Amino acid sequence: MNTKGLEDFFVDNWKAVAGAIAAVVVLLAGYGIYSESQRSREAKATDALYEAQKTARTLAEQKKFPEADAALSKVGEEYSGTRAAFEAAIQSGDLFMDAGTYPEAVKRYDQAAKAANDPFSKILARYNLGIAKESAGQFQEAVAAYDDALNTKGSDFLKPEILMAQARCYEALNQAPKALGIYNQVQKDFASNTYYSGAAAGFAAKLAGAPVNAQ
Repeated sequence: MNTKGLEDFFVDNWKAVAGAIAAVVVLLAGYGIYSESQRSREAKATDALYEAQKTARTLAEQKKFPEADAALSKVGEEYSGTRAAFEAAIQSGDLFMDAGTYPEAVKRYDQAAKAANDPFSKILARYNLGIAKESAGQFQEAVAAYDDALNTKGSDFLKPEILMAQARCYEALNQAPKALGIYNQVQKDFASNTYYSGAAAGFAAKLAGAPVNAQ
């Protein structure tokens, strides 16, 4: 192999090559420092969440839901972008759902959906957001939130549940044909899952005005 051309190139351009190598080394070193710093921040965020959970639990038992929310929200404010911040938003949403304060639950689950960094977390947050919006009577918005969950990678395991939820919303919106179409889809796509296919058949028959056969 004739390496003369390569040698000449290196001799002529050694400064540029050395500079590029140095830049890569600095970049890798910086990444290592960043990773260590991020790990440290995540650890601190987890500790902060643990303390916030204890405070929030006590306050929730006293029906002081806004105060409990404030304790959890502080984690998100101080450690945005961490897993703990996501968990804090989800738990705040759960607090307000338990309290029946659905508009506030919507806000917290929406924050969680935006903070989610992995598919499963996105599915969880978007599905919970749909439930909160449905509970708040925001049925059209709930359908959209359920769609977001359904279109997230890895959501197949929750698909029949999400479809049934969307059908409920369409019924609440007096859009019977859309609800009926979804019930029929569930019966077709999940025929082997009698829990969902049976429920869908019952709701479809009721919606169509036909008698419902007891299973």
